[in-house]
Amino acid sequence: EALMDFYNATGGDNWDDNTNWGSDKPVSEWYGVSVDGMGCVTELIFYGNNLVCADDLQASMENLKKLRTLILLEGDYQKIPEVIRNIGSLEYFSISGGAYTPLECVIPDWIGELTNLNTLGLSGDFPAIPDEITNLTNLTSLGISGPWTVGGDLGGKLPDLSNLNKLKSLSIIYYKLDIEIP
Repeated sequence: EALMDFYNATGGDNWDDNTNWGSDKPVSEWYGVSVDGMGCVTELIFYGNNLVCADDLQASMENLKKLRTLILLEGDYQKIPEVIRNIGSLEYFSISGGAYTPLECVIPDWIGELTNLNTLGLSGDFPAIPDEITNLTNLTSLGISGPWTVGGDLGGKLPDLSNLNKLKSLSIIYYKLDIEIP
């Protein structure tokens, strides 16, 4: 049910590839879905595929208790879906708008609640990086990409990332940074 709610909320009938979605095939055979040995959904991975989400994803996404990876790249999203804050099992989350329609929103403060994340990738035209991102002490990789056509400015500052002790990779691209990295 949670997967079909996701499908409907993101315009699944118009996806470029919606192979087996809504069919009686095992969920493991649905395009973009991976499951563990018990049949629990562990990954939803979409690169392109014409996903559209004008509002939030359905609350039923919280029922994907084993979801570790959520990749929503090059879709038409209005915001970072708030339901994601309630998926405590997430270890890898990445979202971006389309190549010519960057995600234009605020990185929400609640992003700091996703303390199991080890990889976070956000691509869009963000006015700032919230200080709460420093709560993600399990991060090994943080990537924030701005709008490549014009660049962004992140409000002229970065949070102090010094307590992200596990961070091995930091990538901030397409932003005008006239500051020192703390």
